Amino acid sequence: MPEIKTVEVVVNKKWYMSRTLYINLIAVVVIIVQSSIGVELLPVEYQSIIVALLNMLTRTMTNTNITL
Repeated sequence: MPEIKTVEVVVNKKWYMSRTLYINLIAVVVIIVQSSIGVELLPVEYQSIIVALLNMLTRTMTNTNITL
């Protein structure tokens, strides 16, 4: 019986297609706006937890690499 070989295929995507990148970009913009107007929407600890959870969620939704 012939041996079955498996091949791993790596799919790349452009950096601008990354949901994780956009979540982090939005987080940075929110932090900059909050610090410039002097108002916190949520305590910083909660914001950090939300961003971390969203990053983990988006990383589990994909298995592709990012390329420039």
